Amino acid sequence: MLGYLIDWFGRVLDRAEYVRRDAYLADCADISELERRMRCYEIDA
Repeated sequence: MLGYLIDWFGRVLDRAEYVRRDAYLADCADISELERRMRCYEIDA
């Protein structure tokens, strides 16, 4: 049971991170800012 909860919680956190990242990228004003933000995410990953 504990293993299931840990796995479920990990998936919830992953999903929340993707939503946050997508919102951050969607907030860009132009393509150059989008590219800069995407590079930052690639470096952090």
